[in-house]
Amino acid sequence: MFATALITIVVLSAPTAALAQDASPTTLKDRVVENRCQRVTTRVENTTNRLTGSENVRQNRHQKVIDRLNTIITKVEAAGINADKLKADLTELTAKRDTWQTEYTKLLEKLAATKQFACGNSEGQFVAAVKAARDQRLVMHQANLAFWNYVRTTVKPDIKAIRQELKANNSSTQ
Repeated sequence: MFATALITIVVLSAPTAALAQDASPTTLKDRVVENRCQRVTTRVENTTNRLTGSENVRQNRHQKVIDRLNTIITKVEAAGINADKLKADLTELTAKRDTWQTEYTKLLEKLAATKQFACGNSEGQFVAAVKAARDQRLVMHQANLAFWNYVRTTVKPDIKAIRQELKANNSSTQ
């Protein structure tokens, strides 16, 4: 009788245990994928937030350089010296800043595009979107470098030449 009761308990509880295992939240593989997806999503959001914060800093730095160049042009013209070269530099610098801004906006769009894919179920589309965002970040970085290289290699030497011309004019008039 005891054996029959034990067999009955085992038989009745077996399907429940099997159902409990099937109803478990996820398998180990699913938990690993879910954990990985959560980490990647967090990293993408952190990158977006970091870039959004640094954009304001970079925009302000670019704008300060452009404003300073405008001030210098005004002073040079007031001194009666030809500022056409600096005006051309200002036009080119503004174009380079606008290029950087465009590339930055594209980067944010590509990072936002990664959010539309369900991680783990997108069959490589998410990875492709992240790669496109990485490539766009390099393009944005190159645009930023082009801006600062132009300042170093063209604008600063032009300003130095005009300063020397101003000194020469001041010393000849005295």
